[in-house]
Amino acid sequence: MKNAHKEELEKTQRSQLSGLNSDIDELRLQYEEELQSIQRELEVLSEQYSQKCLENAHLAQALEAERQALRQCQRENQELNAHNQELNNRLSAEITRMRSCFSGETALSPLTQGKDVYELEVLLRIKESEIQYLKQEIHSLKDELQSALRDKKYATDKYKDIYTELSIVKAKADCDISKLKEKLLIATEALGERTVDGTVTSGYDIMKSKSNPDFIKKEQSTSSKQLRGVRSKSVTEQVSWDS
Repeated sequence: MKNAHKEELEKTQRSQLSGLNSDIDELRLQYEEELQSIQRELEVLSEQYSQKCLENAHLAQALEAERQALRQCQRENQELNAHNQELNNRLSAEITRMRSCFSGETALSPLTQGKDVYELEVLLRIKESEIQYLKQEIHSLKDELQSALRDKKYATDKYKDIYTELSIVKAKADCDISKLKEKLLIATEALGERTVDGTVTSGYDIMKSKSNPDFIKKEQSTSSKQLRGVRSKSVTEQVSWDS
């Protein structure tokens, strides 16, 4: 009767193990498909991340060029302002001198006064022309400065947008990697707990997958230790039953 019970128990165990092997194969195929899908998603995210990094580098170069152009415009504007101030001072001195001549503050002959007046008029027209030219230059530089400031603002906004996109892509990649680690850990624990004829059956060796992630090694080592404990307990119970 004891032998019959033992044979019936072994028959039941073989039937259960056969069903477990089918479940293991199905689970293995399922996780292989999920792993391949996640790998494809990670490749796409990696390509997008690389593209965004390249765009970010180009944008940073363009932004630096705009900054240099802006600094150059500011220096030229300062130089023109200084030159304009110098011309204004000289013009004021010439006007003061002309007024002095007309008011009789200087004792000159009529011929000399006429010559000086003519020269001063010519000089005044020249100075006025120079002032008009400088005003045009200043106006042009102001326009260039405004354009450079607009370009700088556009480049800065673009840089912020790309940085935000990069952060989102990186966060999504990290989230997908975390999910993949959890799924692989669950798969390793589930496959490692199956036993066939009193020996450990891993069903599917995750270490042989294409990705071969390093963090699986530690999990498999832990699972193997747990399985040895389970196996020892099972053998002890079997010996007790035979006794």
